[in-house]
Amino acid sequence: MQIIVRHILFFGFGIPHEICSCLTFSGTVAIQVKYLPDTEVRQLGFLLPFVTKIMPQQEIGDPREQALKLSETIAKLISDLDLTSALHDFQVSMFNFERIIERTLPDGKTDIRYKDFVTLLENIY
Repeated sequence: MQIIVRHILFFGFGIPHEICSCLTFSGTVAIQVKYLPDTEVRQLGFLLPFVTKIMPQQEIGDPREQALKLSETIAKLISDLDLTSALHDFQVSMFNFERIIERTLPDGKTDIRYKDFVTLLENIY
């Protein structure tokens, strides 16, 4: 999902892929944690040791909690590296948010994740 948002922001607004990733990656992980099946959430959680100092077999709680921790860790890493920016820096109008997400999600406005992704764009504006 994050790749589709990134492509729309890149091709539609000229935002470099790397910046799109920094803008959307942690938020997309957090949204997906809410809706993915447990097996896929567990796979996300397995990535946490690669971006933190916890041991690979160490778990911090249930799989959803661990996957959300991954999202938080990614956001902190981006901030610590001073790679933060905002959509308004690239003249992306808030008027475009709904259209961007409609094009991103397979079911457009009827997709269960629609409002979460619009909120993600609002938060990175």
